[in-house]
Amino acid sequence: AVLEIIAIEMAVEDFSEPETADVEMAPPAVVESHAADLITLQQIAEIALAPVVPEPPASLGAALIASGIIAHPGAPASDPLAPIRRMSQAEKIAFFS
Repeated sequence: AVLEIIAIEMAVEDFSEPETADVEMAPPAVVESHAADLITLQQIAEIALAPVVPEPPASLGAALIASGIIAHPGAPASDPLAPIRRMSQAEKIAFFS
């Protein structure tokens, strides 16, 4: 009897939520394949010999860290509770009880 009541409640339409509309799919676009343009050896050589873009200079922050003015952000800080954090749950219970 309880399951029937739950089934009836679940079957009732919920008007508090907005209805979802069915989305119509657009037909797939037809892609026309063009024959690949042939590249000559001269064009390949020009592309290969193109000047390489130089890397941008290091940032100010990287320069300050490299020179030692600012400490590296990944430098480990001393943690007085590290031994307790490394304990297993059973070790913590035994230690603190």
